[in-house]
Amino acid sequence: MGNGSVFDGVRLTLNAEGQLDNIQKWFLNSNINLTTLSGQKGVFADVNLDESVIVFLNIFSGSNSTDNYYHKQQVNNVLINGINNIYQNYQRNANGYITTFDRTDGAGTDRSYTITYTEK
Repeated sequence: MGNGSVFDGVRLTLNAEGQLDNIQKWFLNSNINLTTLSGQKGVFADVNLDESVIVFLNIFSGSNSTDNYYHKQQVNNVLINGINNIYQNYQRNANGYITTFDRTDGAGTDRSYTITYTEK
């Protein structure tokens, strides 16, 4: 995929369940492996977006991919060029969408995130 930008040549690999689990040649030539939890919903679990749309949104989000990577299954950890980012302590709303979670990055820095939804 590409448009003449730094993301030309990005390669995506899907697992047996059709979920994205590997990205190669991401921004600054990063390689990313995602580990998801089967049976646990991710942020956009029931939203009708295919994987290509999700990847597009994250490529052009203007922020770090680990902070904005939404998956149909709950992300447990993201390994970026050998540096592990662990996601945990998920809370969900009545519809099953993740509303808060914590992330510890490779440097051991803990961060908490809140996600809100607006119906359109």
